[in-house]
Amino acid sequence: MIYSCQSFCGGWGDRLRGILSVYILALLTNRHFMIDMNYPCEILKKSKNRARLNINTMRSWQTAIRNEIANTIKPKDFVQIWSSYNDIVISTNSDYVTPALHNKFVLNQTRKLLGRLLLAQAAMQTLFAFLFELLFTPSISVRNRLDTILAASRHRHLICLHIRPGKNPTNPFDHAFTGRVNTTKAMLNFTNNYLSNKSS
Repeated sequence: MIYSCQSFCGGWGDRLRGILSVYILALLTNRHFMIDMNYPCEILKKSKNRARLNINTMRSWQTAIRNEIANTIKPKDFVQIWSSYNDIVISTNSDYVTPALHNKFVLNQTRKLLGRLLLAQAAMQTLFAFLFELLFTPSISVRNRLDTILAASRHRHLICLHIRPGKNPTNPFDHAFTGRVNTTKAMLNFTNNYLSNKSS
């Protein structure tokens, strides 16, 4: 099961959602998991003897494909449907973690994966941090920078804010989030209220 990012894949948040979705699908189908971002090196030779299923839900004109895979993962036996393919390559930024874990055909496998976690809690929102830490670890430079920040904020409050208004100039497909016009003000108000309550 391969998460593929060959050209337009969205931002890092989109990519992580796709990576984690394909990872869960790999676990549920008992397949190896790979990430193919086409760098640092390309695959020069592919085996012609392997049946391959390519699923790309990235662009807006592929709404039909996006709906088709969603309608396969949620209610159908996707393990059986995909069993004739050696490789399944998925390019997506959609959340397939939640519907896959609630699919009745893979409930036994889901229960094994979740352990003591209740099925009702099986969703991207609750599993994201755990899956992220399972797959990735910070590089040495990131870890060093983070350690510096945490050391400097010891015995003090550390608040992190992330503002994403949209229209990223490096991404021509990025749209503006008009509903977030007042986000900055709301976040500053939250910070002020937090600091006021902590100091009182």
